[in-house]
Amino acid sequence: MRKALRVLGALGLVGVLVVSSVPGLAQAAPHCDAGAGPGYAFGFASLKATLGATMGEAVSCEYADPNGTGDTLQDTSAGLAFWRKATNTPTFTDGWNHWGLTALGLVAWTGGSIDPPATARTPQNWTPPAPTKTTGCASIGGRPDAACTPGGIDPTVTQDNIVQTICVANYTARVRPPTSYTTPLKNKLMLAYGYGGQPTLDYELDHLISLELGGAPRDPANLWPEPWTGPMNARQKDVVENSLHSQVCSGALTLAAAQEQIATDWLAVYRGEHGTLGASVLMCCSPWSMIDQRWKF
Repeated sequence: MRKALRVLGALGLVGVLVVSSVPGLAQAAPHCDAGAGPGYAFGFASLKATLGATMGEAVSCEYADPNGTGDTLQDTSAGLAFWRKATNTPTFTDGWNHWGLTALGLVAWTGGSIDPPATARTPQNWTPPAPTKTTGCASIGGRPDAACTPGGIDPTVTQDNIVQTICVANYTARVRPPTSYTTPLKNKLMLAYGYGGQPTLDYELDHLISLELGGAPRDPANLWPEPWTGPMNARQKDVVENSLHSQVCSGALTLAAAQEQIATDWLAVYRGEHGTLGASVLMCCSPWSMIDQRWKF
């Protein structure tokens, strides 16, 4: 007996995943030649390298769209990969969320269209403004002083290499500056923010754009003393960092968009005002992001 697992006919594509339910009977994977097994190649391999677990594993070999479009399809454990002949775009869909590799890089969109709409998110560079002062700083409502701490990004981390950088386990431990650098800087910034004389252990020297989002590790414009307690504190911001990191590494959000959101107003993200968090804000985060919290200073 064979059981159909997924049909994506609503998108104009037909991708049926099948598995055998006869115990002990080994069968070739669908659409594979004798002796061949499913795997990603060419554009699908590049898309898999970008999306990772979101795309799942190949459960069939590539095959022609039975609708006669000239497109190439491949069933995955999480949805359907397809190459659009008309646009030369390797794409993956789970039925509602779609990701495609275009000339602009990875784009993501939702809905019934299998082609990227004009509103699809594309990787755009974002650069925080330069700081305009280094003293007389004031944190208001849990946010750093934008004139003192506008944020800073690591130019070696880009949308094209997130799979090799921020999306690798323990990445932040490799780039986090040593305490020989951060301790004197923390003392200096405590004074700049008017916290002189207060216990330094009550504050985290926090990266506004976190290291797991490609923030600059040593730039003073990206660091400020953030309280561990209170109505708006470092632990809440950690939740935002982890959630945005998870979305960037899954392909649901571009690196630049995440950097701009957390630098501009991380509390708005925490409250769901950017539409990236919402009620499940605490149900997030990659395991290594949570593990790396023990290295926070």
